[in-house]
Amino acid sequence: MSFVVDQLWRQAVKSMRGERLEALEFAAAGAADDRARALRDGARGGIRGGKKNPAIMRCAARSADETPTAGAFRPAEITLPDSSVDVRRFRPDLVVAKADAEGFVEGTRVERTLRAGEVEFACEASCPHCAMATHGFADLPRDTRVMRLLVRENGSDLDACTRVTRPDVVHRGDTVSIF
Repeated sequence: MSFVVDQLWRQAVKSMRGERLEALEFAAAGAADDRARALRDGARGGIRGGKKNPAIMRCAARSADETPTAGAFRPAEITLPDSSVDVRRFRPDLVVAKADAEGFVEGTRVERTLRAGEVEFACEASCPHCAMATHGFADLPRDTRVMRLLVRENGSDLDACTRVTRPDVVHRGDTVSIF
């Protein structure tokens, strides 16, 4: 099978829609500036997220700095909502397109290494998705059929839980290999 990096995403604020990128730096801790911020409830204290407050997922956030580096705090720009199965529902960092594979290939990556460009990831486990993917946000309406389809077709797994073992920058179009 051959693969290529199809999409790169960064979620600047936990539970909010992210931004699609052409290149994304990966450090040992993961994607640079990804989910580096969260909403804090000033009145009651604590962090607020999309599981208990799905309306947060209708907001979008992007890093104000076009080239943030891992470990450096940067401000984020947040867009409030104006207001299918779409990759944005799953808030990924990296989306891989399969050139010659049929069906779901996620399970074939567990306990293997994935290389995207010069970045290497240890694929440690299959990663089940939670109900947050069913919440509506931006132009996507609430849709519980998403999880039913995913469970029926692939036992709720859609990606791999990974750990960065060789940091660098991934670019859209980079070759992906699994070994």
